[in-house]
Amino acid sequence: MKRDLSEELYKKYFRLNDRKVEITLRNKVVLKGILVGFFRGDEDAEEPCIERWHLADEKNEFSLGLDAFGFLSGTIVKQKDIAEILFFEDNSVMKF
Repeated sequence: MKRDLSEELYKKYFRLNDRKVEITLRNKVVLKGILVGFFRGDEDAEEPCIERWHLADEKNEFSLGLDAFGFLSGTIVKQKDIAEILFFEDNSVMKF
């Protein structure tokens, strides 16, 4: 069975105090911000534990990723599109 790195990312991320990250996608696009939410995958469909992540600008850390009108702000990132994540707190990198 393939190791689920999304679950390892979840565990590492939510142990951090400084949650600012830099995500490099497989298409070389680089995104910076705070992960403010996630969408669980369907175990029965053999999807990863976390299928998508909600990345918001760090100044919106406590907004729950919503704008003033209640619409999602930020970016939804698919787990399968992530090449690596840099964690600013400990300057470590997780590769996928």
